[in-house]
Amino acid sequence: MKVILSEVFPAPSVGYPLSIHVRRYLSDQNPSLVEPSAEFVSKYGIDFDLIVRISYMPKTTENKIKGPSVSKNDKDIEYVIFLPFSEIIRGPRNAQTALEYLLRGVCSILASLGIDVSRVTEQEASLIRAACVGSA
Repeated sequence: MKVILSEVFPAPSVGYPLSIHVRRYLSDQNPSLVEPSAEFVSKYGIDFDLIVRISYMPKTTENKIKGPSVSKNDKDIEYVIFLPFSEIIRGPRNAQTALEYLLRGVCSILASLGIDVSRVTEQEASLIRAACVGSA
């Protein structure tokens, strides 16, 4: 199971672009941190991928998650995480804040699929640090 991250901007003025390098780095960390659960494999099979679309929502203080949308032909499960744009741009460490919200949302999705997120949460600080350094 791969976890693929991509971005969708709802409007030109609402978006904090996470570079392709950051998204690719986080996706590449997936195999060592996330394993499909028995529940996931039973429901979808071993060869389904998880696609997480990242978008932004103004005037909200928490993530909003929509989904899943399941494509049996493409063998993927898709969710959209709407990150709280107002909260992200409020502080001086925008990239770190965006990544904190993103990882929180991804963990919420994984947990809803019965997938153990303990390795992701244990590694959250180092993932964010490495992603921020890699995007500079």
